[in-house]
Amino acid sequence: MVAGTRPSLAIVGGGSDNREVDIQASFTQDPLTSKCKATRVRNALEYLRACAQLEEDVSQGPGCRFPFIVFHAKEDEWTSSEGSCHLYRHSKAQDKSLRLLEGGTHTLTKGAEGQQLLQEVRQWLLQRTADVAAAR
Repeated sequence: MVAGTRPSLAIVGGGSDNREVDIQASFTQDPLTSKCKATRVRNALEYLRACAQLEEDVSQGPGCRFPFIVFHAKEDEWTSSEGSCHLYRHSKAQDKSLRLLEGGTHTLTKGAEGQQLLQEVRQWLLQRTADVAAAR
């Protein structure tokens, strides 16, 4: 009900990530990012819906059978890496990878190792698209 009447109401507080000062400054200065220091009701509701759907798909339905890779920082202060571990453990995919990264933050692609991580994602995608192309 609150999501329908007050979707922008802030409900869950959050702080700045002081480990990545330059990244935080970039987000703060970006006119397209929210200046709200908390998660809004509508965002929280959509996160919950997406997680519930993913959980159902993984545990009860046909499951995630498509190839996937998950990156998660072990020290992420915003979301627990346990959710990524759960997805990996319960997925029915034959081709799946889980990378728990040391020293990363919630903004993995923006940190010091961001370009290396993006290159790894690119290689992962290219390998799988090449496999599909070769099979045709």
